[in-house]
Order: sequence, then structure tokens, then C-alpha cells
Amino acid sequence: MCNMFVRFEYGTRFRIDDVEYEVRKVLDHAFEVMNLSYKEVELLDEQNVLFAYEKGRLFFKEDEGENRNQDVQDSKDGLEHDLSQYTEEQKEEMNRRYKVIEPFITGKIKGREVTSYLKNYPIDQRPESMPVLSPASFYRLVALWNKYEDKRRLLPKDRGPKFRRIDSELAKRISKIVHTADNKAEKLNDRQLYKEFTKQIRKDNEERDEKNKLPNVSESTFRRIRKEKMDPYPRNKILYGTAKADLIKNGVSSETVTSRPLEIVEIDWTPIDLLIRDFDLDETRRPTLLYAVDKHTGYPLGFHIILKSEPNAQDLKQLLLHCTLPKTYLKQLYPMVSFDWTAYGKPENIRLDNAKINDSRDFEELCSFLNIGLQFCEVRSGFEKGTVEGDFHNMDMKIFHANEGTLLPRDERDQYDPTEKACISMRGLYKIIHVGLVELRANNYNRGRRDVPAHLWEKGLKECKVQRKLPYKRQYLELLLATQGVQRKITPKGIELLGNFFFSDELNQLRLRLEREKGDTTVLVRYGDADLRTIFVRDQKEKRYIEAYPRPGSLENKQIDRMYPVLAEVLAYKCNKNNSDYYHFDEQVEENAYESIREIFSSEKEEYRVAKRRRARDEANEIPFVNALSGVPSHLVPAVEKADLIKNIEDATHERETIKPVNRRISSIEVGKIDEPKPGEGIPYDVDLDSLPEWGNGTKGR
Repeated sequence: MCNMFVRFEYGTRFRIDDVEYEVRKVLDHAFEVMNLSYKEVELLDEQNVLFAYEKGRLFFKEDEGENRNQDVQDSKDGLEHDLSQYTEEQKEEMNRRYKVIEPFITGKIKGREVTSYLKNYPIDQRPESMPVLSPASFYRLVALWNKYEDKRRLLPKDRGPKFRRIDSELAKRISKIVHTADNKAEKLNDRQLYKEFTKQIRKDNEERDEKNKLPNVSESTFRRIRKEKMDPYPRNKILYGTAKADLIKNGVSSETVTSRPLEIVEIDWTPIDLLIRDFDLDETRRPTLLYAVDKHTGYPLGFHIILKSEPNAQDLKQLLLHCTLPKTYLKQLYPMVSFDWTAYGKPENIRLDNAKINDSRDFEELCSFLNIGLQFCEVRSGFEKGTVEGDFHNMDMKIFHANEGTLLPRDERDQYDPTEKACISMRGLYKIIHVGLVELRANNYNRGRRDVPAHLWEKGLKECKVQRKLPYKRQYLELLLATQGVQRKITPKGIELLGNFFFSDELNQLRLRLEREKGDTTVLVRYGDADLRTIFVRDQKEKRYIEAYPRPGSLENKQIDRMYPVLAEVLAYKCNKNNSDYYHFDEQVEENAYESIREIFSSEKEEYRVAKRRRARDEANEIPFVNALSGVPSHLVPAVEKADLIKNIEDATHERETIKPVNRRISSIEVGKIDEPKPGEGIPYDVDLDSLPEWGNGTKGR
């Protein structure tokens, strides 16, 4: 029996923050407690106590010890030790398989060392079913361990024949013998009927040749066929009469009688008749609702929404988690609900139908570990869980069929298109279901029960003295009911899961320690599909789990409100949708962009060449050339003060006016002796051009 749960009863000790209490009396919606810190009697409201439990501020006395029961510290370990239903050979097989992968799980060997490790593994210590250890089989066992952390999952699956190889004539003979026996009041066992069958086969073979003789059929095959073909109704009709035979065949159609709340909890699922729309992607989906209700009072215990047509055992775990834990979030997230949802506690029995997804070994072993009984209804006996079936019908008729986006029967749709009318988001659907279950179902008058289910619930808890149990910490139950276990690396940004990063200060400290000690930050991550606002990361060295949360802004960028449960399907879908849009976007756009960039580079390169040539021409034009016609550039003339320049001009002018020029002829020799002016000095002589000899035309010989 699992001892991870505790109830509020006389003598239960717990601590809220730094104040320790001991329960003296359980009252209606309150606890009379002794404040051990101040030695005073106090009255604590039940909702306040449950709120402190949800927020992790409440600790039970047994949970405060550092080395409390190991099955409570790590709830998965309890599953590993429940081996009473296995043979010694199976135990040996599972232990040997675990020892093969243990060094890898604990980090003693790396992935690059696996091949050599398997090659050198001692032959006498290998599992009997695995004489040859291949890397593929090795990693398959590691994946099973990461998902379940249960040695029993490492056992090979039982294999049997997929179909029966038997001659059609032999099958007809067996059917005839079985039906003959069923129509007699005398009861013959399998051995007697088998001998009768072999006697007939032997007589027939005496008259046949070797090629046409009928083959032998084993007794075990005969028994299986008889079990499939036998019909007890004819014999019961002879023994007990038609009425009692019908009763035995059809079962009791009357309602199950219960005596207290949580004695039987009915669970079922159905695709709801309403389409929801993703406002950001503008796509519609049809969700499936998993629902649990108390059989005795009709009080809803919990629900879970998925976005696939059929659930699996993991989804049933998430539903059980919601049923067991208090719903203290109701007033904060759904203020439009005017009543409290007081349902919580571990069921005594769970009733399911005969669907394949319900007949799961995983869910069955989990319920066995939690000491929860499982009851399966007979085929086509929906009346055996009529409470949950009735609630589904009421939600369809009163809520979903009465609003836009409903999926009407095909013969009523005609021109009605639900995909165009759908206008409810996933968050809106959560609000609708909470209003429907808490107000329309739990706190509305039920004519069949002649009372309000909420009143029957409170009355049943009080009169029947039902003491509901809670796990010592809700994290224990969340880990036990986790649906996924994967290995991830811790990076400075955190852990990437389903396209989103999760981070916490404690996780970062774990990363730094692993880098310092091992150099490998690979860890085991466990989480539940129903709500990804918290994931659990395994600290192998400390033998504990630490929590990590979505990084601030990571959910908001995906238009996901972190105030409400974050479904793994929704998170993965939005991330995959983003990647799909990226890879399927029109590639011509990208090609055109790259072509435009190349053209810009070519154009700019040509402009640079033109500018370079223009700059070279401008620099060439700025080089000075001194000649008689252009004179000397002004910037080559030595700088002279303005006042001195004016004075020199005035003096030169006055001197030119006072000195009378001498008119005389200048010989050609003298003209040739005129020095060429140097740059900046000007012409040194005043030459009267009128006094020069007449210029000739330059004809040679004159």
C-alpha cells in the first residue's frame, strides 16, 4: 500500500511557513488546530490551508525530515520494488537489463564509449534474452527507463502467435463438439471433450490415405477454441430457466448503489460537439474531453482536454492528477464562477469502460501502487457508468449545441458550416467547462438525486466521515503521474523542450556544477502533458528533482497565456507551425532578395569606379603649368601683407609718373639679353613696344 498520502485528522502535524500546527478537530470547511509555536488554539479555514498547500508553503511533519521514506522522496522508486507478481527468472532478467544501462544513466560512461562498453561487457552477466548487446537495443532500454523509471518496463514483451494455424475442417469439428456440450445440462470438462475430439479424428484417419489424413491438434489449442466458441446461455436456460439465464447473460441494468463519496469515481471521454479556433493561426480543432464524476453524489471531480481523437494512458494520468489535487486556482483564474469547487481526494475505485486505451498496464499498475481499485464495465453496458454518460449528454444539449461553432448531426447541418461559426479559443473553452461543471452541474438542483450535488457531497463527507488524502507534496504526485521522460542538455538559456526554453536559478546552478564536475550537462526531464508551466529536472547526484519554468516572454511570444494551463500539444503545435511556415514559405521571395543584393553590389562597384576616375582627372587639372600666356598661378606667388602691397603699388605708380622714359633704340643684342623672369619676380624692365624695330614676317633670308 502506498504511504505517500496523508489526511487531515486528529494529531496530524503540519507547518505553514515558520508556524507549526497540530490538528485537534476537523470541522465543516475548517480545522481546529493547536499553534505549537505560540501554544494557542486557532481555527484555520480549509480553503486557506489548501491554498498554502498548493503554493508549497505547507509541509507535513513526516515531510520535513531530510531522509524521509525514499518512496516518498522519489515516488517512482516505490513502483520498482513491487515485484510480487513476477517470477524469479523475470526478476533476474529485469535486474540484468538494468545493470547493462546503469553506468550510462548514472553518467559513468559517455555516449562515445557505449560501443566499446557493450563489446567488452561480460558474457556471463548479459541478460538471457540479449546474448548479443547492440547499441540499438541499449538505447531502446535507456529510452524505456527515461520514460518510466521502472525496471519492470525493461522486460521483453510476451510474444505469441498472431493467428491460429488450424485446418478449417478441424475448426468446424471442434465447434460442433462445443455447441453439443453447451446444450446439455451435464457439464463436461475440457479434457473429456478433447478426448472425444481425438477419438473422432483417429477413426476418420483410419479410412484416409497418408496424404489426406487430418493433423493433430494440441489440447491447449482445443481449450482456447472452446473458450472462444462456448455459449453458457443454453445450458443456463436448462438449469435455471429463461428469466435467470437472461439475467446472467445481460447483467443487472439497475444503478449501482454506493454509500459514500469517492467510493466509486466514473471516468469516460468523448469528442465534444464544438469546434475551437486558434485566433493567431485562424485554424479550427475539435477537442476531446476526459471527465471524472463521483458516483455517489454526482459531484464533478476533474477534467482534462486534449486535441486528439482518442486519449491514452498518459492522458488518464493527467485526469487523475486533476481529480486528486485541490482546485484553489478557481477564484483567481475564473472569477465569473460564483461557487467554490471543493472536490479533491484519492478515489477508492475507478470505473471505466472496455475501450482498449483503458485496458493499459501502465495505468493499471499506477492505480495498484496508489491503492485504487479498477472496475471495467461489461461490453455495451453503458448504464453501468450512467452518471458520466448523462453529464456528457447534458453538456452537449445545454452548452455546446446551443452556441455557435457546434457540430450538429449531419442530417441537420445542411448549409450550416461550423468551421465558419467557430469563435471559441482554448482558453474560452476552459472557462466554459468550469462554469458548466461547477455551476450548472455541481451547484444546480438534480431531480434524479432530489438535491444539489454540492450539498450531497458536503453532507456525505461529514456523515460518512470521509477523510480525504493528499500527497505529502503535490510535486510527488505530479512526478508519479508525469507522462513524459526525456533527456536534454542544460544550456545557459535553459532546457529546450517542444520548442520552448525553461529556466530557473536552481537549474542554472545545476548546469554550472555539472560542467565543473563532469563536463556533460545531459539530464533527465519529466513533465505532464496537461500543464507545461512547470517541468522537473533530475539531479542524479542529490537524488532529487528540481523545478524549471518557461522563460519570461517565451510563452507570450507564442500568444500563450501563462496564467492558464499550457497543453503540450498546443505548445508543440505552435512551434511546429512556425517551423512549417518557415520551410514552406515561397522560396522565390528569398531568391529575389539575394539577386537584388547582388545587383546592388554590382551597381555600387561601377559607381565607385566612375568616382575614382573623376577624382583622378580633378587632381590632374589642379597641377600648375607656368607659361607666358597663363602667367604664374596666384597660389605660387609669395604671400605679401596687404598694406605693403598697396604701398608698393602706390610707390611704383608715383615713380612711373615722375621719371620720363628715355626713347632710344634697343639693339637686337640687348633684347636677347633680357633675362627670363623667374616665378614670382615679375618682368624686370619696362619695354616700350613702339620703340622697337618693325617686326618682320619671319621669312628666311631677309
